[in-house]
Amino acid sequence: MIIFKSVVQFYTYISLPIYYITQSPRKTLDKCVFKRAQQLDPSDPHSPWVRTQETRHHVLASSGSLSEASKMMRRLYPLDSPCIGYRKVLEEQVCTDSEGNAVRLDGKVLRKFRLSPYVWMTYGEVYDKIDSISRGMVSNGFQRKDKIVILSETSADNLIFLQVCMNIGAVIVTVFATLGDEAAYMA
Repeated sequence: MIIFKSVVQFYTYISLPIYYITQSPRKTLDKCVFKRAQQLDPSDPHSPWVRTQETRHHVLASSGSLSEASKMMRRLYPLDSPCIGYRKVLEEQVCTDSEGNAVRLDGKVLRKFRLSPYVWMTYGEVYDKIDSISRGMVSNGFQRKDKIVILSETSADNLIFLQVCMNIGAVIVTVFATLGDEAAYMA
């Protein structure tokens, strides 16, 4: 056993300098502790966080709002290219154990889904939906800074509706099905 420990120690002492030269672990550690963002007003816990450094320039970085970013995306990507993909549930099965009882995870019945291949919506289709729904909401009286509560599972339609809310300048309040009654009321 002493011979084995000696060989391991010898290997460690020989390979450690090579490791430091080739892997540069100090650079990795410096990147980990590098301060990337800070609060505008550190005394206010609700103050927004901002970057402390310049980022690589991207076309979307020059947009001032998500609505402007969406308009830039229309110019950047062809309308016939795929934008959002989704899959339909073809079959749903309840997972059972060897005795035939439903398997539960955190009190919920575990289910297995068989899904279809991805169906892709193009940028043109997505933009048409966003524009149509935005016009409909404005014509029904929704205005800028109105609060809109969304209770929806994560889906392509949910993503499109979030973009609609951003287009009309509404405030989005998301409520998840996993919230309790009191938490949903507070939202």
